[in-house]
Amino acid sequence: MSKGIWLTKDMLNSKAFRSLKAPSLLILLDFLGKRRLSNLGGKRKRWVITNNGEIEYTFSEAKKKGFTTPRFNRGRDEIIEKGFLDIAHKGSGGIKGDKTLYFISERWRKFGTSDFVVKNRSKDTRKGRGWALYHSKRNDKSNRNFPEPLYFQGENRIKSIE
Repeated sequence: MSKGIWLTKDMLNSKAFRSLKAPSLLILLDFLGKRRLSNLGGKRKRWVITNNGEIEYTFSEAKKKGFTTPRFNRGRDEIIEKGFLDIAHKGSGGIKGDKTLYFISERWRKFGTSDFVVKNRSKDTRKGRGWALYHSKRNDKSNRNFPEPLYFQGENRIKSIE
């Protein structure tokens, strides 16, 4: 890990960078701090990100840095929408070892123009996991696995507890 974060003036002065909200900016700086740069040499120094597509930033890491899960999600979504970041591999959400991998994108250069390619983080639509499973079962009237509270059964009358 390097001891600093390198930003170009193009990025600092871009419309996309200037429009970032504070949490999104901090998350972007964290991502930029995770990249590994390598000099290709030559007369003009050309730097390349050697770990692009392999950058990890987990929820537990974000929590240690003071971000709540919703704030981290919103910030990450904003930097993806504005072209600074893309998802290389979507993790499985909680299975140890299968983390979401990111790569630093250059789409931000075209932000605000007709050539800009809009990308969004795809929402997790799996119904067989976690809270999605709980709510799908709860809302399914035909397969009522969760009993209704005692005082709402029947015709919304309060029944006595025997």
